[in-house]
Amino acid sequence: MKLLAYSLILPLVLGEQLVIPAVQSDIAQQLAKFSKYTEYEGPTGTASAIVASSSAAAAPKAMVNAVAAPAAVNAAATTPYPYWYETITHQGKAAFNTNTTYAVFRNVKTYGAKGDGVTDDTAAIQKAISDGNRCAPGKCASSTTTPAVVYFPAGIYIISSSLLDYYNTQLIGNPNSLPTLKATAGFSGLGVIDGDQYEPGNTAGVLGFGATNVFWRQVRNFIIDITAIPASSSATGIHWPTAQATSLQNIVFQMSAASGTQHQGVFIESGSGGFLNDLIFNGGLNGVVFGNQQFTVRNLTFNHAVTAISQIWDWGWTYKGISINNCQIGIDMTNGNANPLTVGSVTLLDSTITNTPVGIKTDRVAGSSSPATAGSLVLENVGLTNVPVAVQLGTSGATLLAGTTGTTTIAAWGSGNLYNPNGPTTTQGSFTPPTRPTSLVSGGHYYQQSKPQYNNLPVTSFKSVKSGGAKGDGVTDDTTAVQNVITAAAAAGNVVFFDAGTYKVTKTIFVPAGSKIVGESYSVIMSSGSYFSNVNSPQAVVQVGNPGNTGVVQWSDMIVSTQGAQGGAILILWNLASTAAAPSGMWDVHTRIGGFTGSNLQKGNCPTTPSSTAINNNCLGAYMSMHVAPSAAALYMENVWLWTADHDVDDPNLTQITVYTGRGLLIDSTAGTFWLVGTAVEHHQRYQYQISTKNVFMGQIQTETPYWQPNPAANLPFAINSTLNDPNFNVYCPSGSPTTCSMAFGLRVSASSNIFVYGAGLYSFFNNYSTNCSSQTANPQCQTSIFVYDAAATTNLYIFNLNTIGSTGMAYRDETKLATNIYNYNVYPISSVDMDRDEDEDEDEDEDEESNRLDRTTQIMIQTGSAFGLPIYRPPGQDMAQARPHLPNRPTVHWAEPMHTEIRTAGDNERENIAIRENTRANAITVPDAELVRRIEDNRISQFFHQKAGVKFFAAKYLHENDHIRVHGRSCEITSISVNPFVVRIVVDLMENGYILEVRPSHQVAVSTSPIPEEAIISSSAAMLVERDYTFLKGRPCMLTRVIPPRIQDEAREMHVVGVDLETGKKVEATLVEEKMVLIASKPLGKFVPTSLLGLGVARVAAASVVEGYYMVIEGRACKVVCVKYPERPCEECCWRRVRVVGMDILSSTTDLTVYRGVDVDMDSMVTVGRHGIDPGPCDSMGGGNILGHMSCADDLFNNVTF
Repeated sequence: MKLLAYSLILPLVLGEQLVIPAVQSDIAQQLAKFSKYTEYEGPTGTASAIVASSSAAAAPKAMVNAVAAPAAVNAAATTPYPYWYETITHQGKAAFNTNTTYAVFRNVKTYGAKGDGVTDDTAAIQKAISDGNRCAPGKCASSTTTPAVVYFPAGIYIISSSLLDYYNTQLIGNPNSLPTLKATAGFSGLGVIDGDQYEPGNTAGVLGFGATNVFWRQVRNFIIDITAIPASSSATGIHWPTAQATSLQNIVFQMSAASGTQHQGVFIESGSGGFLNDLIFNGGLNGVVFGNQQFTVRNLTFNHAVTAISQIWDWGWTYKGISINNCQIGIDMTNGNANPLTVGSVTLLDSTITNTPVGIKTDRVAGSSSPATAGSLVLENVGLTNVPVAVQLGTSGATLLAGTTGTTTIAAWGSGNLYNPNGPTTTQGSFTPPTRPTSLVSGGHYYQQSKPQYNNLPVTSFKSVKSGGAKGDGVTDDTTAVQNVITAAAAAGNVVFFDAGTYKVTKTIFVPAGSKIVGESYSVIMSSGSYFSNVNSPQAVVQVGNPGNTGVVQWSDMIVSTQGAQGGAILILWNLASTAAAPSGMWDVHTRIGGFTGSNLQKGNCPTTPSSTAINNNCLGAYMSMHVAPSAAALYMENVWLWTADHDVDDPNLTQITVYTGRGLLIDSTAGTFWLVGTAVEHHQRYQYQISTKNVFMGQIQTETPYWQPNPAANLPFAINSTLNDPNFNVYCPSGSPTTCSMAFGLRVSASSNIFVYGAGLYSFFNNYSTNCSSQTANPQCQTSIFVYDAAATTNLYIFNLNTIGSTGMAYRDETKLATNIYNYNVYPISSVDMDRDEDEDEDEDEDEESNRLDRTTQIMIQTGSAFGLPIYRPPGQDMAQARPHLPNRPTVHWAEPMHTEIRTAGDNERENIAIRENTRANAITVPDAELVRRIEDNRISQFFHQKAGVKFFAAKYLHENDHIRVHGRSCEITSISVNPFVVRIVVDLMENGYILEVRPSHQVAVSTSPIPEEAIISSSAAMLVERDYTFLKGRPCMLTRVIPPRIQDEAREMHVVGVDLETGKKVEATLVEEKMVLIASKPLGKFVPTSLLGLGVARVAAASVVEGYYMVIEGRACKVVCVKYPERPCEECCWRRVRVVGMDILSSTTDLTVYRGVDVDMDSMVTVGRHGIDPGPCDSMGGGNILGHMSCADDLFNNVTF
């Protein structure tokens, strides 16, 4: 959750507010198009010039089979009972507000509003919102001490200017007769309800609240009517930049459908949300305008809008149950420019589009859009009726996916980067959707259920905990009173009403089957005392059912928290088994650990400690946020946020804090069947989500890694609990692993089946409180791995539109990295999509059959890159095929289909191709010139290599098992090799352990059929450099300590390497071109390389790699190099940098006359060098320094490998 204000400012950390310039730029670009809305001060009299590029200005034309606008959700004209909440006795208090007269519940009519359709009620309603010195936009950052419910009885409320929403506010109307907020013709402001006002004056363009810090608020049960405002005016229903634990529910938006309409229903341009459901939009230019980091939207209906959904930017957005009718465009993802794109990813499922010419409009062009994965789109189970174009390219109008003038259903279609689990494949087209378990489905769609409001029950059906004796003051021990009310209500079939307040409990609260519990303004159950402080004996704060219990529990609008050191507290333990036909449910139920007044875990108690490794045991806030236990089954969770506070919410500066919680959400149910709709889990030690069950629907999920990690690392301060199948970071990250390895997983899937994730945002913004690691180009990133699943016991795992930030590895199978961040750049973070793996019947017979079966049903739409090797652990006596890897960068042996046909060619010239080794499975074949491994200019040199060490050069894609290559100074035999169009993965046996290298198929490798002599210097592509190799950087003898592959967008394919100068001990950094040939030694190199290390005699290297003492051909003569001179400064304005090489003519030096010859050579040109004299005979281009042509440029003249 990061601050995304309108203004563009430098990076800033303030609590959770992190200004991201890249995102700021996107927001500013989009907001410029909506300035008529953000600056709306009243009717314009003419049609606004603000028309989204994707939206026609004309009103939509009626099409055949027009769909009538549905009635308002839950909007019955009359019901047998008045709404219970209006008539119940309101006893709620803000526990830690020092004003004892402060009222949480406010009825707008008590403040003078009439609701008669005539009187202007704006001032009265605003007074009801603001009364009591509350947290106002621009005046207060956030607060937990001033919650409020502003209630609207049935009526028509005339509104002349924006109602400004305050922090921690719930605006609730009567669901039995929806109150109408009707804007006047002269209305002014951004939204009838402005959820975050742009500040006037000197702070113009800045939101009153940081949009990523707006928590704990709702708006539900209204009709927003702006039809009285002229259609030509840029009017908005609700302005809603927002973050977690917020929602809009059960609202109807009435807008003009007249020609030229400029009305829009909901405008979201910023934030880190969030959840919307059960909304209806009638008319308007844009039904909604959406821009936010991530969001879940469910059950929205659009009728007669020009554009139903204008998606201006996002990282990940999940739409479910959307109904679009009689619009011109369904979803518009375009921004008016081909590149760069501003929409990261969109997932649409279980939806319908009817009588709409264009279903979805996108700017994404597979393979050429920028950023590479921007505009990722997944469609699943989308019904079309009279939609001629399903998906259209906005820049050209071309049809990407045809629709129909009849009726059809898009089973599954996507555009983005695909892993299945191998990849990447940039794809655009149909795919086979996952098979949905019947337990997750209702009526052909994934099951869904809106939060119950019990609006058909009389007030006598509700039992107040305060009326039952609880105080809710945050001081009194309310354990007994609360338990008595819950137990009695369940037995009587009543609903428990938690009046607003904080209920301190010192023992577990037990919730039996049959319970219905509803809070008011997020009533809080807060644990306290020694019962919950023992980390060795965890106890539940709220326990739902005992193991073996069956039945249904419904729970909504509450928070569970802790007070002080509660290291043994499991905030929610769910044991109850329900059925798929009648599941239990949690709606708007959250955990909040630390960071609020009364928690005793605020900035004064738990300050940040980036410069200290000490752990403050008084800040052990909880053992776990929520455990869905083995006995549990069939639970529906919607808009649930499990949060360990990263900052002090009640501090004006939102100061960061350090509070430790061991685990986030664990689901290890045996029976399974769960729905996680719009959930988020943040800042827990070992993981945020851990799934060990079956039949789970998830989307959109969102996580953040604790800001303090890796100080301490993820194995501290809570010890591993093997009973809970905790991830063991001592195994994942053995001694010598980077510190970024031992950090919390965002998502871990273990021993599970049928797991369907429709959108995931897994974020790691901090490393020991520093954000330097979270930019796209940061190296290293904040953490090594953020999502992992086990291949041995997990089947049917699908992830669509995975987005990560700050993690080098986006996805791991066990400790095998499947997807690397640099290959999937998106709108600030990384993105991906998931599709089906090809069920190839001709898989290699030697591959592990069970592993292949599992992987066929594991899908992730993301991309992979280089992983320059970490070893696979192999227990003694176990062969490589059985080895279990134990580090994130250590792939298993079997990765992809091995080559069926072995092809190797070499020759004296481009026209002569010779198959030099028989294929073990088929006859050797020759290939066309374009497939040449590479030329070796002088056949005598080729023979010399072969005679000395049996070494040849081959493209990586032509390597074989049992070949020998040099890795970390040792001759290693290749035990397994796999090839796809993007990468060759080579597993070698290094010191009896597996080791992985990843290179491009065209990279040159020095290879031999027998062990390579240890003393030999080999010549290979720079891409083959790995840590602990010896080479020269910037002319200095170095041992490499880090090798970082190039970014996928880098056409020059430049890699970054870091080494230690063996003479001075200083760090040396360099930028290299992957394809450049370099010399690699197994022993330390001096300025002049000892003769004993030159066993191969000659090698091909870039000119910048030449040093004194070597031999090379200059001006057609064999010369000994005596001087190598680089330019005095880097050539910044040109690519053609040259190095001066001076050599002594060997033949002339035998006479009385010594002749020196010099040549200026492009630094990246290839030359032949040797320690022995080189025959300058009639070989290909040997004169002139053996220049074979410029290959590419480096950023810095001196950033070239020299050995």
